[in-house]
Amino acid sequence: MSRPEKVFLYDTTLRDGAQAEGVSFSLEDKIRIAQKLDEFGIHYIEAGWPGSNPKDNEFFKIARDMEWKNAKLVAFSMTRRKGIKAENDDNIITLLSCGTPVVAIVGKTWDFHVTEALGTTLEENLRMIEDTVRLAKREGKEVVYDAEHFFDGYKSNPSYALETILAAQEAGADWIVPCDTNGGTLPHEIERILAEVKPHLKVPFGIHTHNDCDTAVAGAIAAVLQGATQVQGTINGIGERTGNCNLISVIANLELKLGIHCVGKERLRKLTELSYFVSEVANLVPNDKQPFVGKSVFAHKGGMHSDAVMKRPETYEHIPPELVGNKRRILVSELAGRAAVVAKAAEFGIYLDKRSPEVAHIINEIKRREREGYEYESADASLELLIRRHLGLSRKFFELVNFTVVLAWLQARSVRVFDEKYWHALLPYRLEAPLQVHWLWERLRGQSTNVAVYASWGIQAQALPFAPLPFSLQVDVGIFGTGRHPTTQMCLVALQSLQLQGKWLLDIGTGSGILAAVGLTQGAKVVATEISFRVAQQAFRNLNSVKKAGWAVVVCDLASCLSKTFDVVVCNISAEALMRLLPDLSRIMPKGFLVASGWMASEWRSLHRALRSFGLKLTSWQFLNGWMGIVVAR
Repeated sequence: MSRPEKVFLYDTTLRDGAQAEGVSFSLEDKIRIAQKLDEFGIHYIEAGWPGSNPKDNEFFKIARDMEWKNAKLVAFSMTRRKGIKAENDDNIITLLSCGTPVVAIVGKTWDFHVTEALGTTLEENLRMIEDTVRLAKREGKEVVYDAEHFFDGYKSNPSYALETILAAQEAGADWIVPCDTNGGTLPHEIERILAEVKPHLKVPFGIHTHNDCDTAVAGAIAAVLQGATQVQGTINGIGERTGNCNLISVIANLELKLGIHCVGKERLRKLTELSYFVSEVANLVPNDKQPFVGKSVFAHKGGMHSDAVMKRPETYEHIPPELVGNKRRILVSELAGRAAVVAKAAEFGIYLDKRSPEVAHIINEIKRREREGYEYESADASLELLIRRHLGLSRKFFELVNFTVVLAWLQARSVRVFDEKYWHALLPYRLEAPLQVHWLWERLRGQSTNVAVYASWGIQAQALPFAPLPFSLQVDVGIFGTGRHPTTQMCLVALQSLQLQGKWLLDIGTGSGILAAVGLTQGAKVVATEISFRVAQQAFRNLNSVKKAGWAVVVCDLASCLSKTFDVVVCNISAEALMRLLPDLSRIMPKGFLVASGWMASEWRSLHRALRSFGLKLTSWQFLNGWMGIVVAR
């Protein structure tokens, strides 16, 4: 194997990355990302396909007048069409006139694709490759020839696949880049095929992999070890289907594991910053588990691990996190030991002796609280307050003298709904509740006029007395318990528009059973989830006020509901919470309707994409005072 001293990085985030589901770059986004890639030291930036859409056309007009310090801008297109000269092909004319010094030309190498997809002969395909590359070279362009489906083609017909890349080489291509377009070629196959092909190549070659087998990075590394000097990929591996080769991982592995230069040690320290920048511009949630740059990859939670890392970081870290711009994090939880608490306290400016009894007492207090449902590993401020209070170091900054609450009643008779934000409080309280609630439901089934309250997580289960259901608001717990909040108003109207008689209704959110009570008046079988036993009791009192025979249960454990199926689900929760719930909701409502509200209209774009990805179709929507409510169906 001939390991190169330097590898050139070819980024296609702005073209291949833009083909990822849920990613849509604006013109400004593309310019910002391109500038960031150039600043970081990427060698080639493939910015789009000129002529394919107005946005890419506008980008290349602007980019030709910009200064690029490190990167060469690349425009992408395919070979000429069959039966037409390259100089007469509109795609090629646009490609060569867009002002980039480098062009990438993709051509077919798999005989199956040539005859079935292109619908032409193998000989004509060779001429298409040769004519297009030769014309681009006459125009003074550096030419990157992307051999699409090369590895699949080579497995099917080795001699023809080789002919295609030799045609590009003879026509003057500066780079030959075999592509694993379907992402199905394993690293050992890439290594073997390139070993057989490279003796025929007189020009540098690269590699382009996709991640359908979760081996895109490994495949690219295997190609480099065979002599590839260009790696194509995207930042964070975004791309269609399962994504492209992740350049973040490639860069770190080449620099730190193989000692192959691509950006240098100083720029490598900005790797995490680059990863987060692209995620933010692409409106994607960063992957905390992403190798090298994720928030969690240098986080230590277990007591033994934390203790060892504080002594010698290399005991549980394969590289110092600072090399890639990341940082070590010591997490404190019920699993933490003394070393973790001492280290975390030091971050707060509190210096403790690991052997002191105070440390043991703090650990015990953390364990006691986490058993009750608290969580400290992602709540540093709460942890600092706990430590300071335990040590007598807390200060009382304010003294409550009095307070005033102002409520606004927004009348909305032609709107739909959703509400608030406490879904995260439900997560710690799973325990054995599903089995217990199942028992409770079976006990209530068949009794037509019953309401019960159930509480889990350490509070003894209680079934309040069964009683008939008459109607009037019994409990007012602020704006979310009055039915007057805009999101609740929209949900109320939406529920009243549905046929609920005999249907199973799940109410998720806060508000003391207001929405559940509406469902009960319309003859639904209601399950209401609340975040605490106190609110559940208030929901019970409201449901008990409905003057209509019905069946209802109030539970304090959302997880217990996710093994059932429902005809209608109403969620008055935040957009973030709803998106986290969508996988479960799409499972428990195989048909039926989802009524939702609880977010500002500005959050709709990302939520709409999430709904579509789970097969949920928008049937109606409404705005009220900046809030939004929807009804969607399977």
